[in-house]
Amino acid sequence: MYRNLIFVQMLLHEVEHMEQYRKVKSDLLDFESKLLRLCYGPTLYYEMHQSEVTSFDYATITSILSYFEFEAIYYMEDPRERMAQIRSHQQILKLIRSFYKESTDIYQHEENELNFERIHGYKFIKEKFVAPTIAFLSGMTREEALKFFKVDMECKELLNESLKNSILRTYSLEERLLFGLPIRMEEYCEESKKLVF
Repeated sequence: MYRNLIFVQMLLHEVEHMEQYRKVKSDLLDFESKLLRLCYGPTLYYEMHQSEVTSFDYATITSILSYFEFEAIYYMEDPRERMAQIRSHQQILKLIRSFYKESTDIYQHEENELNFERIHGYKFIKEKFVAPTIAFLSGMTREEALKFFKVDMECKELLNESLKNSILRTYSLEERLLFGLPIRMEEYCEESKKLVF
């Protein structure tokens, strides 16, 4: 049963990426859509111009490859992956809830998986508590590819918006955990208590 859950979770994770892609191509201007658009930027550029790869100049190819390398290094902090993981586990929990009681082992196992994904990526760096999306965007601002794709200013604006104290009031704890935005240390401690090891 648990192996089947892993397979279902992987499928739902990929379906969530398709939903993200739809948001990226839409005209939505909410925080999530802007964040996704920024993260998918160079990848979308490559997909749209893939047929021209042979005619790309060296700078274009270098920028695209550099961004792909960045994505691999920051995979665990990538907001796209984080949202896909969390939402896929939420969908599975809804499914399980319709068949089983919340006290069953399978429900508790999946709830633990969801709780792990929600706090995953929050860490201490140089005595500062850093949110995963902040780490991702900070790393992204150092990427030369962003200048090439003319999204470096968008990245800095989104990073600044994410670091404002008002983010704690603007977004609920659920939303901040989903997006990987800053949370208070006491919120992190409360969330980590939900984990069953």
